[in-house]
Amino acid sequence: TARIDGRGTDTMGRFCWYALRGKRDEGVLVIVAYRVCHKASDNPGPFTAYRQQHTYLRSEGIANPNPRKQILQDITTLISSKREEGLRPILMMDANGDYLEGNDKELRDFINANGLADPFYDRFQISPPTFIHGTKRIDYIFMDPSLTGAIKRIGYLGTHEGIFSDHVMAVMDMDERTLFASLLNRP
Repeated sequence: TARIDGRGTDTMGRFCWYALRGKRDEGVLVIVAYRVCHKASDNPGPFTAYRQQHTYLRSEGIANPNPRKQILQDITTLISSKREEGLRPILMMDANGDYLEGNDKELRDFINANGLADPFYDRFQISPPTFIHGTKRIDYIFMDPSLTGAIKRIGYLGTHEGIFSDHVMAVMDMDERTLFASLLNRP
C-alpha cells in the first residue's frame, strides 16, 4: 500500500486502475478491464452492457459508437498519459476476443499500438480456452515488455479454482524487488 501513487476508474465502469511507484520514479500502472462481448451485428438487447455503453457514448456526442472499439481507444489514452509519467502498464482484461486466431484485429492492433507483450503466450506458446462455454482464450494479462523479467510464475487456474465463475482465473506472481528496484529501466 505504501507504493500506491494514484487510482481511478472509467466513468462507465469498464476499467479501473492504480499506479505503484518504485525507486527513481519508476512505476507500474495496473489496469483491470472488461470489454463487452456483443457487437452491433449481434443485435444486443436493451439491458446488456453493450447497450448501456452505447447509450452513454451517444449521450457524450459520439454519433455511431462501438463500445468494443471505444474501450481500447480509452485504455490507449490512459496508457499513453501514464507512460509519460514513467509508469509501465500491466493490463488484466476480459477482452472477449482472441487476437491470435486473427478474428479480433482490433485487439491485435491495440496490443501492437501500445507495445504490449502477452507473457503467458510468449512463455508457453499455447492459448488455452478461458471461458467455460468457449474454445478460445479471451482473458489476458498484457504488459510492457520491460516488466516480463520480474515474472516468477504466470498461468491460468482450473475451472472454479479461486472464484466461482464461468471464466478461469489468470494469475501472475512477480518479484517485487526486481519490479521496483530500478533495475528494469537503465537508460
